[in-house]
Amino acid sequence: MRPDTVTTAEYLLDQRELDLALNLFNDAEAEGADPDRCAAGRWMVFMLSGDFEAAWRESDAIRLRCKPDVHRFWQGEDVKRRRSASFVNPTFDGNDRFVTLDEFLIKASAVSVE
Repeated sequence: MRPDTVTTAEYLLDQRELDLALNLFNDAEAEGADPDRCAAGRWMVFMLSGDFEAAWRESDAIRLRCKPDVHRFWQGEDVKRRRSASFVNPTFDGNDRFVTLDEFLIKASAVSVE
């Protein structure tokens, strides 16, 4: 692996050169770079591109490698009878909406909360 491949991909991502960054993250991983670091870069590319399903696949790949992840908010544990966080979801029309984490999880991943 060229030592600068991941760094260059991250620089291109910062510059919003998304297609170039995606290609370099793929190349870097194929050359032996940390797969979680490359997946995180691809995740950001996909999120910025609006390809949310591809971003979820990168999240799943990171989770399946079972390495500690300080950025992971939800570890996949059962959400039944658990406390949930709440946040305000600002909208473009100025009508802020109060959203619970339960509601978010149900919509995002079809989790059944009782």
